[in-house]
Amino acid sequence: MKSLVELEKIQKEVYKRINLRTQKGDYTVSVAMDDCGLAAGARQVLLTFLEEIEQQGLENIRVVQTGCLGDCSIEPVVEIFHADEPKITYVHMTEEKARQIVKEHLVNHKVVEAFTIG
Repeated sequence: MKSLVELEKIQKEVYKRINLRTQKGDYTVSVAMDDCGLAAGARQVLLTFLEEIEQQGLENIRVVQTGCLGDCSIEPVVEIFHADEPKITYVHMTEEKARQIVKEHLVNHKVVEAFTIG
């Protein structure tokens, strides 16, 4: 049996992860989770974004999943939206690329051009 303090800590962690998926934020990270994306590793990319955002202590960032974006050859695909900026589309995503995007794009507000489409 866990103590009340341990249960409250678990509850706070769960609510924090739920908020990353539901709250409105300055940034929205959208991971394509269609069949092709999942086969290419999109699930792990999404989980890596969630973990890295939490580890960095970032707030006002929402992480969501979407369906097919139309080009299976560039999966996994991640789109990042910000109200004051054009949409950025990252392609051929990996866990390591996700970590770098969190650090560069979401923390330092610098697009990682090497991972974008075009």
